[in-house]
Amino acid sequence: MTQLGHKKTIGQLGEDIAVYYLIDNGYKIAAKNYKTRIGELDIIAFAGKGWLNKAKKEENRLLQNNCKITAINGFNLCKITAKNTAGISDIKDINFHKNTLVFVEVKTRIIGPGRADYFPEDNIDQRKQKKLIKLAELYFLLNNLSPLEIDWQIDIIAIELDFDKNKAVLRHHSQAVSY
Repeated sequence: MTQLGHKKTIGQLGEDIAVYYLIDNGYKIAAKNYKTRIGELDIIAFAGKGWLNKAKKEENRLLQNNCKITAINGFNLCKITAKNTAGISDIKDINFHKNTLVFVEVKTRIIGPGRADYFPEDNIDQRKQKKLIKLAELYFLLNNLSPLEIDWQIDIIAIELDFDKNKAVLRHHSQAVSY
């Protein structure tokens, strides 16, 4: 497998884990790998404001237990944080006064002996943040939505895969990119 093919496979696995995590935490997935002429949004989801108490309870439970282990694609997923849960699935049925549109960038890397010591989210530099904002704005334009009338945010999900231990560690950075 080529280096690019390997990166795509690792990236796809990370996105699958992120989708599972979001659904497990009540998000509704609107799109995955949403392609535009200027790039791609990894995940677009909806999170309902009315369910934030559930998110807080889940976050407290995770903090008390340190992490919750869930198996996905052969990996044990250790969820470190859980914020902004629940939502609805179809843009036609959205009540934007009660829901937040969430654009999620997923960064995945393999950890273990001989690997560079950095966090996947370190790859979100200023240039990438600007591109994510432009992609979100283009999504609004293409879907006849106004970013001024809708609650929206850009989150980052960072995933570290340890193939030796079949373990994935996930960090969810809510509202990670400011616009």
